[in-house]
Amino acid sequence: MKPKEPINKKHHENGNGIESPSVKPELVALFKYLKTESPAKIIISTVEDTVFLEVEEIVHVSGSSNYSTFYLTGGEKIMASKGLKYFEDILPENRFYRSHQSHLINLRFLKRIWHHDGVVVLSNGDQVPLARTRKNRLLDMVKLLYKIKD
Repeated sequence: MKPKEPINKKHHENGNGIESPSVKPELVALFKYLKTESPAKIIISTVEDTVFLEVEEIVHVSGSSNYSTFYLTGGEKIMASKGLKYFEDILPENRFYRSHQSHLINLRFLKRIWHHDGVVVLSNGDQVPLARTRKNRLLDMVKLLYKIKD
């Protein structure tokens, strides 16, 4: 009977001495794609139900304490039982901008920016406050989004 060979504990990326299985490049590419692509829908828990909402239907979101109100393209409003910060983190940052401490706007529905009044007008007619300190960043994002050159 042969004596047992000692286990060769190679240190790999996972650091536990166990060899990691090789990951196919296609899976790595898919994972990167899924991380960068915006979700088509988000799930909103309300007091009454759970809503599966198309991201592109959201015109803007206003927050108050631990609740957020979604204003949708058809004029519908949905009150969610989570704060605005939660939705700021899950909505695509290249499409939604926090114009004020209590408002997220969908840049797709931007119609007008009143510089002196600190107001953003959206395509549904809603007027949302724009913090003075956030105006320049919003203008930069709009330039990038619509590929406007100075």
